[in-house]
Amino acid sequence: MWSYLAKGNDGLTLIMIAVNSFNNAFYFRPLGGLLLNVNSMPVPWETMLLSVGIYVALPLIAGYYSRIWIINKKARPGLMKDF
Repeated sequence: MWSYLAKGNDGLTLIMIAVNSFNNAFYFRPLGGLLLNVNSMPVPWETMLLSVGIYVALPLIAGYYSRIWIINKKARPGLMKDF
C-alpha cells in the first residue's frame, strides 16, 4: 500500500516483501535462539517453532486464503474497477 501511495515500483516491492517473508520464515528461529542464548536462557525448540508458526506462518497462510476468498467472492474485474 505504501509503495502504491508513494508511486513506487510495484515489482520491486513484491520481490522485497517475498524475500523478507522467506527470511522471516527460516531465520527467525536461529536468530531468536542465538539472542536468547547470549543470556544463557534455555528455550526449547518446540517453543521457538510455535512462535515461528504463530508470528510468521499463520499470518502468511491467513493472507493467502483470505486473498483467494476475496477474489472468488468479488470477481477480479470488479476488483480492478473499484480499486
